[in-house]
Amino acid sequence: MKLTKRQRYILERMRDGEELAAEGREVWIGTEKTSPMILVSLLRLCAISPDPLSHVYYQINETGRKMLNGDFSDLHSLIFKHGKA
Repeated sequence: MKLTKRQRYILERMRDGEELAAEGREVWIGTEKTSPMILVSLLRLCAISPDPLSHVYYQINETGRKMLNGDFSDLHSLIFKHGKA
């Protein structure tokens, strides 16, 4: 498994401190509008988490940081743990 260029780009920006925000059908990384599908794909990969204090903002998590380094072991263990592979 590997990240798409767009997923990697978004995660790198989040790692560098920019926020991913969703309001209705609009999704923003910093001041740049992006596809809502990128939000869905990163959530499915368990690479980001909702901000516990807001329903609008998302944060890169430890799994997302590992994915940027090419480590997908967390994702594999999540898949096998839930019996979906």
